[in-house]
Amino acid sequence: MAILLRIRKRVAAAKRAQPGRGNPIGDGIAWQVAPLDFPLALQLAPKDDRIPITNEGYSGLVIQVAQKNPLRISEWAMPALKKIEDARLHSDTAYEIVLASPAGAPKTISPLQLYKEMQALPVSPDSFWAARRLTRLAVLAARLNLPGEAQDWLDKALTKDAVARGIAQEAVPGGLTLLHQILPKVDAKDRSDTYMRVIAKLSRSSARSALTLLQDMEKDESLKGSRDDYNRSVATLEVIRALALQDPTTAITLAERIPYRDFQAAAWAFTAHGQPDPVKAAPLYERAVNSGMASGNVELIARIASLAYETDPKLGKALFARAKQKLDEIPANSANYRLSATLHFAHYYGPIAPGESRLLLEIVAARFQAADMMKEDKFGNTRAMLALALCPFSIERALQVSQTLPERQEGYDYDIRNAVQVKIACWLLTNEVNRRKLPLDNYDQYGFEPRDY
Repeated sequence: MAILLRIRKRVAAAKRAQPGRGNPIGDGIAWQVAPLDFPLALQLAPKDDRIPITNEGYSGLVIQVAQKNPLRISEWAMPALKKIEDARLHSDTAYEIVLASPAGAPKTISPLQLYKEMQALPVSPDSFWAARRLTRLAVLAARLNLPGEAQDWLDKALTKDAVARGIAQEAVPGGLTLLHQILPKVDAKDRSDTYMRVIAKLSRSSARSALTLLQDMEKDESLKGSRDDYNRSVATLEVIRALALQDPTTAITLAERIPYRDFQAAAWAFTAHGQPDPVKAAPLYERAVNSGMASGNVELIARIASLAYETDPKLGKALFARAKQKLDEIPANSANYRLSATLHFAHYYGPIAPGESRLLLEIVAARFQAADMMKEDKFGNTRAMLALALCPFSIERALQVSQTLPERQEGYDYDIRNAVQVKIACWLLTNEVNRRKLPLDNYDQYGFEPRDY
C-alpha cells in the first residue's frame, strides 16, 4: 500500500540522517503487516531483513503469520519456510508453525520429523538457548505421546543455569504434566508472576487446564501479597474469558472472587457475554456496569454495552443510553476527560449509530482548531485516538487528522505520526469482522483486550 511504502521511505531517510538513532515504529512496519499481507510485508522489510534470506528478521515475519493468522500458514508461511537455510532458524520457525497449525488442518510439517531435526542441532553454549531447545524437545515429545522422552528432555532443561521461570511459558504447549514439574521450582519471588503468564497463555488453548493451574495458584499459601493478588486477578480474568462460553456457571463463581477491583467490570461482562439465556445475562451485565471501576466510567460502560449488543441488541442500546448520559454529565472543567470519553463512546457506538458517532468525532476534531487545544495535546495522544476512531467512517479524514501529529514526540525516540498511519493502513488490511475488535488505544488497564503477558 502506498501509505506504508511512503512511511518506509521516511524511516529510511531518517536513519540516513541520524544513523545512530533507532526508529522502532519504522522497523516494526513489516512485523505488523506480515499477518495481514505477507508479500507486502516483505516489500516493507528493512534491507537487512531481506538479505540474506536466512536472517532472523525474515524468520520473525514467518512466525508472525503462524501465530496471528494460522489460516494462512499453507499459503504464506510454508513457502517462506522452505527458503530458510539456516538450520537453527528453520527449526525454530517450523516449531512455531507446528504449534500454531489449526486442529484438523492438513499437516504442513511432520512433528516427528521436526523432533528429529531439532535433536540433530548442535548444543548452544548459551545456557538460556540450550534450556529453551531442550524444553521445546520436551514439548514435542509430549505432543507425540512419548512421555518418557519428554521427561528426559525436561530433566536436562532444568539442570541448566536458566531458572525454571525462563522455560515455564515455553513449556505451555506440552501440557500440565510438564508445567506441574516446572512451576514448583520457580523462585518464590517470581512464582505468582510466572503462574499468571503461564495461565494466560494456556487459557487460549485449554481453558480447563488453565483452570487447574489457577486452582493450584490459589492454594499456594506463599502467594498472599498485593502483587500476588494482582497476578491472580489477571490469571482469573483470562480463565473467565476462555471459560465463559464453555462453562458459564464456573465463570460466574470465578468472577465472584476476583480480588483486583479494576478487572471486575470485564469479569462480569465476560460471564454475561457467555450466558446463552438473555434473561440470565441481563443482571450479570448490570453487575459489570455497577462494579467499582465501571460506575460513572463512560469508556467501560460503552465497552460493556458493545458486548451486550452482540447477543441482546435491546439491552445493548439501553446500556449505551446510560453511557451517553454519563458522557453528558461530565463537567465543563474536565475537558480532557470529556474528549477521551467521547472518542471511546463513539468508537463502540459507531456500528449501531454511525451518523451520531461521526458527528461526535467531528465535534472533537473541531476542538483542535484552537491553538490552546493543540498545545494541550502536544504529544498527539488524543489526536491519535481520533484518527483511529475515524477509520470506519472515512480513511481520508483519518489520514488528514494523522497528518497533524508530530513526527517524533518531544523527548522520546518515537514517531507517533508514522505509528498511527501504520495502524490506519493495517485497519484497511484487516477483514470486516476483526476490524470491530481492534482497540482504540494500546492502554487497557481493565483487562478487556487480550494481551501477551
